[in-house]
Amino acid sequence: MKITKGQTVRPLHDLILVKLHEKVQKKGAIILAPFLKPEGLTEGTVAAVGPGRYQLDGWFKPTTITLGQIVLWGKYSGLEIEKEGEKFMLIEEEKILAVFSEGYYNESTSRDR
Repeated sequence: MKITKGQTVRPLHDLILVKLHEKVQKKGAIILAPFLKPEGLTEGTVAAVGPGRYQLDGWFKPTTITLGQIVLWGKYSGLEIEKEGEKFMLIEEEKILAVFSEGYYNESTSRDR
């Protein structure tokens, strides 16, 4: 899905908007590229977060993912969106497999946060 200039995307419920990482990352002597990850896992930086979702019992469950976190999810877990040449994924919070710690990226990596 392409979003034209001037349009915005605001995730609803427990949806998370994630900017895809496409650059190659260098870690020591090992180079990791997104297409080489096992079983099509993908990572990116959280760009927007929905407020949360009401559960069947009536309680509101806020999202636990926050802006700027680096997350990992399965390849076919969301809807791909392209805006002004950048690729994003819209993913349900429960489809996110992992959140990386703060020290995951350092000065030697080639990706921008």
